[in-house]
Amino acid sequence: MFFKHIMIGFVILGILGYFFGDHLFYFQGNLMMRWQYPMPAYEAYERIIQYYPDSSYAKDARKLMKALRESSGDLNKYLEKKEKDIKKIQDEREKKQSFH
Repeated sequence: MFFKHIMIGFVILGILGYFFGDHLFYFQGNLMMRWQYPMPAYEAYERIIQYYPDSSYAKDARKLMKALRESSGDLNKYLEKKEKDIKKIQDEREKKQSFH
């Protein structure tokens, strides 16, 4: 009996998360900004743009991501390192997949 209640709760949370995910990520980003955690805030806004590009929050998320990058040096260092690592992986994959 108790297991059924837990399962029903998870199903309801999943349905609400599906329909209101952009609201949830926007709330999370704003909360992390208030608590002065720029990286989780940036990731929350990034998820809005990635998963909900047509959302009404996408435009605001882009502005807030730009503001976070301008205000946080540590965030910029981390993102630049991440972009370099991704570029390196893409170059290695391109070399492996080339036919020449």
